[in-house]
Amino acid sequence: MPNSTLDDHFRQLVHAVSHDEILSRPFAKEPDVEREVWRIVWEHCGTCFPQEDPPGIVLSSQKSLGLPNRSAEKWAELLSSSLADLEVLEAKKRLDIVLQLPGKVTIGIEVECMSAQSPADQFIVGLGQSVLALAHRDRVLLVAHCGPNSSASRQLQEIANRINGDIPTWQEE
Repeated sequence: MPNSTLDDHFRQLVHAVSHDEILSRPFAKEPDVEREVWRIVWEHCGTCFPQEDPPGIVLSSQKSLGLPNRSAEKWAELLSSSLADLEVLEAKKRLDIVLQLPGKVTIGIEVECMSAQSPADQFIVGLGQSVLALAHRDRVLLVAHCGPNSSASRQLQEIANRINGDIPTWQEE
């Protein structure tokens, strides 16, 4: 990574996601949040790694989302390297987005949108996926979006603060 460590890059990525104006708005469905996170990550990697090939850095298995510039070929390469899935208790688990940075360093991104009837279940699934992903990712970012339920924002931030005091947030006005 040009002139930055993995931790520097990870902090920059967290900052880009957590300070994006569009992502701070309510969303009704998780695929919409995933598309916005993809956009932010794509822009971020294009800025941080201008000499690299962004379709080879920003990867996702999710064909159905219609993600711009998603490379099915690069995803297939990641699959064949056995780095896409984590097998846990006979089940394959994968994150929504994988960044494969120069030097084969990987950052996983799990996106959860608390839009269903049971937001606690969605949040717990996201936490579980993120923790499990640490078994084969260098860093993992959980983007837990409150969806249309802004009342959950404060409680999610309290939980995040207990887990990691450095997690940035949007400030309610």
